[in-house]
Amino acid sequence: MIVFTQGGVASNPGEAQQGVKGVLVSLSNHDNTGVTKWLWELVSVPIGSALEPGVLGVGATSSFTPDVAYGYGVRLTTLVAGSVVVDERVFGVPDEDGYIIPAFAMSHKAHNFGGQERGWAGDDGTNAPLIDHILKDVGGRVHELERAVAVPEANTVFVSKGGNNGTGMRGERTKPFLTIAAALAVAQDGDLVMIGPGTFTEAGLTIPDVANLYIVGSGMGVTTITLSSGRISRTSSSALNQLLFANFSYDENNGTDIRIKGTDAGGYCSSGIGLTFYNIEILTDDNTESNCMTVDEARIVRLIGVKTVANSGRIEIGCTSAAGKVEFRDCVRTGNFESWDMCFFYGKSGARVAVTVSGCKFYTCNNALSLGPYVDLVVDSGCDFFSCKEVIYAEDVDGCMLQVSGLFADSDVLLAPGYGNTLVARFRGVRELDTLTCDCSEGSTSTVYVSNSFIETLSATINGDGVLNMTTCNSCFDTADLTYSGYSSSSQIKFFNCVIYSGQVDCIPDPGVTMRGGYTHTDSFTFLNGGQLRIYTNDGRDSTLYPLVAE
Repeated sequence: MIVFTQGGVASNPGEAQQGVKGVLVSLSNHDNTGVTKWLWELVSVPIGSALEPGVLGVGATSSFTPDVAYGYGVRLTTLVAGSVVVDERVFGVPDEDGYIIPAFAMSHKAHNFGGQERGWAGDDGTNAPLIDHILKDVGGRVHELERAVAVPEANTVFVSKGGNNGTGMRGERTKPFLTIAAALAVAQDGDLVMIGPGTFTEAGLTIPDVANLYIVGSGMGVTTITLSSGRISRTSSSALNQLLFANFSYDENNGTDIRIKGTDAGGYCSSGIGLTFYNIEILTDDNTESNCMTVDEARIVRLIGVKTVANSGRIEIGCTSAAGKVEFRDCVRTGNFESWDMCFFYGKSGARVAVTVSGCKFYTCNNALSLGPYVDLVVDSGCDFFSCKEVIYAEDVDGCMLQVSGLFADSDVLLAPGYGNTLVARFRGVRELDTLTCDCSEGSTSTVYVSNSFIETLSATINGDGVLNMTTCNSCFDTADLTYSGYSSSSQIKFFNCVIYSGQVDCIPDPGVTMRGGYTHTDSFTFLNGGQLRIYTNDGRDSTLYPLVAE
């Protein structure tokens, strides 16, 4: 494991270290027993640094000198007894107005999670130090080492700008291939395809029909894959256990999307970690309505640290043969208010897909999260949405369940399950949401809970024999616009300890809308077509029906 030394102070093996700029940082491996080869790489640098990502050296030690604040990502690749072992850590220089992270001076019992013997255990259950999750690298992304990919060198295929497809050999570091396509052509089950720095232009890439494969670049912005035609694809129906894409930038250029697709007969990710996109940057700005990433028949899909630019296209993930799980974590999605600025998920009866979105940022997306049928969506409080036309777009869906938190600045949510469909949504701790629209169409059933939230406009429309049961508590609304048109309905909209500054009740008779506790001014409400609002007082023992009937 990597050891940082600056000014005579050395880190413990496998721990990140903080230091100062302008002073040499020496790099060493904690244990060189059996090591025959070393490769030191600077994989990321802070914005404004004069240092360039790339190879630092090939000896037992190396060094670099940090010149600006924030994090420097260092990778050590070693050959030990015929196996390739990769370790990646961060050296951090605190900003002058930032926070100081305590040194690793006290015992692990005082600082560590779960009594780990060194460092701070990662929040994902690995031994990656917690400091690695906190220090920032280029672009502001939280630097995180999921786990080392350790495979025998015999199962490693190397790709380099100085390689040669005529002499390239699987398992030979000194004989790399020139193109990724040539490396994939010889890759076998369990292989690691390791791509060096530089831009690699390919005429489409076909992923081999194997169960386990790792395709790893030298870093986002360090390795770039661009297509002159075709797509990156795996379309076989055979089972897929583990497929990892990591550490590179992807530019479709004249090509199309990354497409991982299966069939009911084979399926994907049936038993292993599944399909993972880690630290991937999608650069394409093709301004066309298309997908940049398509996954079908998914079982387990993870997108971690994925970044997309405006107009890069849809991310579409579906599950239609068996239950699936999708994780979005620490991703940045930038749109341009176009219809393809979305992440689209879908399942089917008997094959629900559970989607978790955490720590992600969405900017100016038309439909940030668009749902098809049978999706269970969880959006955690660490997510931020800025100026998104519809943060969550659930129209003509069936069997969906939502649990939503987070910041929704200048953004909207649309819930419209469609005829004969059902939807359950829970909003908790939602902040600055412009509009929550519940459009309950004929024959549909929506159950909506809102708590501890601030929403500018609540718009609920009940059509025909549609049913809307909404319960809100401890929340604030600038405006509540409640409308019903059609047949007799069993819908109920209940407010508990809420603040409503103004509103409208249109054609919803008592007891359709009730309020207990909280604050509103009935003079600021408009009642149309027999619409009524019943307000309970005195601990619910008394009530007044508005509009008041003149005696």
